[in-house]
This record gives sequence, C-alpha cells and structure tokens, in this order.
Amino acid sequence: MNRINFITSTMVALAVLAGGCSDSSNKTVAPSTLSISGGTLPLAIAQHTYFHTVEASGGALNYEFELDHALMPPGITAEWDNNDLVIRGTGTQAGSYTVPVTVIDADKDEATTTLVINVAADNNIAGNWNLVITVTLATQDCTGEEGEYPAVPVTIIQNGSSLTVSGFLGDGSISLDGSIGGVNGNVVTIAGSFPEEGGTTTVTHTWSLISLTHMSGTEDWSWTDGQDSCPGSKSTVVLTR
Repeated sequence: MNRINFITSTMVALAVLAGGCSDSSNKTVAPSTLSISGGTLPLAIAQHTYFHTVEASGGALNYEFELDHALMPPGITAEWDNNDLVIRGTGTQAGSYTVPVTVIDADKDEATTTLVINVAADNNIAGNWNLVITVTLATQDCTGEEGEYPAVPVTIIQNGSSLTVSGFLGDGSISLDGSIGGVNGNVVTIAGSFPEEGGTTTVTHTWSLISLTHMSGTEDWSWTDGQDSCPGSKSTVVLTR
C-alpha cells in the first residue's frame, strides 16, 4: 500500500524527544532540573465535573505551589496533592482563564509556568472541521509513509454524546461512529473501517477538546489487502474550524 501516493492523487489526506547525555568517565547522573508542565489544559465544560493533574518534576522533594486562586475559573480549584497540582471542580462560567503557577522544591529552587483553562458552555462540536493527520509510525508494507498529509474537510453530526464523523480521505461517504465523553466530557473517541487502495483500513481515533474550535489527539491504524499489511501504525491528529 502506498498511502501517500493514494492520498495525494485524490488531493486529500489525511516524538517525545527523549534526550540525555552521560560522561563515560563519570557514572554519576546530574540531578534533574526542576520543571512544571503547563500550557493550555484540556477543555472544561460548564456544569460538568473537571479533573486534571499538573505535574512537577526534578529538583528535590517535596514541592510547594504558589498561584493566585482568584484567577481560577469559578467553581474550579487548584489543590496540592502528593507533589502534584490537581485542578478539579465544576466550572460555572464559560471563558478563558490564565493562571501563572510557581513550584518551589525543598532546596527553594523555583520553576514557573502559565496554565490556560478554557471553560465552554457545552461540548457541542457538530459542524464542519478541517482535519490534518501526520503519520508518525507506518509499519511493514506501509514503511516510508510517515509525514503530514494535506487537510481534509470532515463533518461531525452530534446527538447528545453520540457522534458520526464523515469525510475521511476526502470522501463524504466514509464515516465513523463514536462518542464524546470521558472524565471531563471533553474526549472524542471514534472507530471503524473503510476501503482504501484495494484493501481495508481500520482506525481508532482519540481526540481531546482544547476549545470548541480546536481538537488534537491520536490515530491508531492498520491496513491490509489480505496479503500486505501495516499493523500497529500510528498518527497524530489536529482538527480546527
């Protein structure tokens, strides 16, 4: 299967860098630098319970956290729990909230980050989206097909927590069913199979809502025509509108 050529011909398409160094003449390992995760957190839905953990690492335990709790979304709190910062509660007011956070370790070293917590009035994502898939791992007979594919339009039909997403490979007749939910009501899961280049592609998508106009996540996929196959292939997915 040549997924790139097929998708290009139809004008559609659809790591964590772990680094380290060591000194072979010195087997001791330097202590990790204190750091804290941050950025835009998964979307919170008003009147829906929310839970997210912001992790600190490196430095010397134990950690303390400093932030202005008045900047948190109404109904959502930040609590120190077992050296993590736990964001939880039920948001009551839609909006975007920016919260600077400092972590302080036992040696009084500090690291800072900024949390952006978006609260939406609901999790209705029905409508038209642009989907971009980047193949990060193509196995066996699909080896060499890694890379980003051009954006394709997809349409989401939503009925409560049930979803149908159509338009994969730029073909409106290709649709997958799934749901929106999860702990925070902000995770989309869809799955299914469709014909592609003389064989069958089977996919499972998991997307997180960053906002009601931005989702990102992963695609686990395989393809086979009965002779050739690409089991265990993976992609990243970004949707915008």
